[in-house]
Amino acid sequence: MYAFGPALRRAIQLLFRALRGLFIVVGMILVVALSVAWAGTLIGAFALMPIVSFLAPLVSWLPVLTFVSLLVFIGVPLFFLVMWLMRIMFDTRIHGGLAAALTLAWIFSITGLISSGWLMAREFEDEERVLLKEASVTPAADTIDIGLQPWPRASDGLLRIHVDDALSYRDGDLYLAPVAVSIMPAADDTLRVVVEAEARGSDDATARTNALHIDYPLQLRPDEVRLSPWFRLEKGEQWRAQQVRAIVYVPSGK
Repeated sequence: MYAFGPALRRAIQLLFRALRGLFIVVGMILVVALSVAWAGTLIGAFALMPIVSFLAPLVSWLPVLTFVSLLVFIGVPLFFLVMWLMRIMFDTRIHGGLAAALTLAWIFSITGLISSGWLMAREFEDEERVLLKEASVTPAADTIDIGLQPWPRASDGLLRIHVDDALSYRDGDLYLAPVAVSIMPAADDTLRVVVEAEARGSDDATARTNALHIDYPLQLRPDEVRLSPWFRLEKGEQWRAQQVRAIVYVPSGK
């Protein structure tokens, strides 16, 4: 019975030695994956910082808290994984105090991410719909040309980010798509365009303000309607799930 304990330990040691190479390979794969995630977070944060400014609440420290918490959340497991591999290969050990400090930092990073998520969720609690724009004209021709405006061009030398005709950051402004377009029969002989906007906010008043601050270009002539496939948020505005719908009321026979 007393010989069973040493025999079991020897069996575990032999099994560990047999699987040591597998542990090292799996550990290195995880190290590479976490390193890529950590570096991607760092690079992405700097590259997308102008867009993040539209997303963050009007609290200057929140993006920094989120960014640091995310780096620590990924970085601490990465460090422990590297040290685990070092222990397997070279029998090196991490100091207990350092391990405790890093564990505490990792717990704080989780708290920071949860706090950031909670604060952001509050910014989307209420929703409001407003009449953003309305224009009408008497048609001067039997045929009305209805089309879309092109995406705007940015000035040379300024930061430009463009994502598949759905999002564009140009000259300090954020352009978003799509815009819902509907063509309906008019009740009279007037060619009319109605633009509605929706947005969210921490309360009804803020949501309404966010919707009213949308910039939507519209060109209406007696024989032509030019709608925009995008709407714009100027620098300093906040993205709060804004949506735009343009309704064109066309007279019968046009």
